[in-house]
Amino acid sequence: MESADMNESKELLWVRPEAPGALDTAPADGLVQAAIQLSQRDRRQIQSAFESGSFEMMASFVWTKAAAALKRHVATLGMKFVGEMLGRPELDEEADPAAALNDFETIGLAEDLGIVSKTDALRLRHALELLSHFALLDGDSASQVSMTREEAVTVLRPCVKSILAHPRIEVAVRFSEFRIALRTRPFSDN
Repeated sequence: MESADMNESKELLWVRPEAPGALDTAPADGLVQAAIQLSQRDRRQIQSAFESGSFEMMASFVWTKAAAALKRHVATLGMKFVGEMLGRPELDEEADPAAALNDFETIGLAEDLGIVSKTDALRLRHALELLSHFALLDGDSASQVSMTREEAVTVLRPCVKSILAHPRIEVAVRFSEFRIALRTRPFSDN
């Protein structure tokens, strides 16, 4: 009984809201409409590119938007803190997250901080590897092989489900306040 009382008295700084489960099976147009962090114009352009078969272009655009949103979110915890987490003392509060963080380390950091789940992080890394594969094809290979509709959805789904379908989350503000309190407020033994 005592451990149940302890669990009830814990106040969590943040609990990540889950994206709607329907996104697991939603068609591409449903995924695009669920990307609430994107503007209507961006959503129309993504839908248009998908419908025209411009899968690599659409997937690259979605990835760029999702990665930028994830970097901004991670950066709200404080770039000095991000630098501490990554073992990069050169990062300070003035560091630009878009320039200072690469996509792989951002995914790992987001996973470590609970911003994305372990499964979401795996899917995001897979999407990034898929995009990198197509981006690195040389001229001859690129003309013979192109991204398929299914591969485009493999990029679109985790970007939307783990990042773009969520409202901008306020965990960083509460976490930053908590860190400042730890450094500045005196605490009693109780």
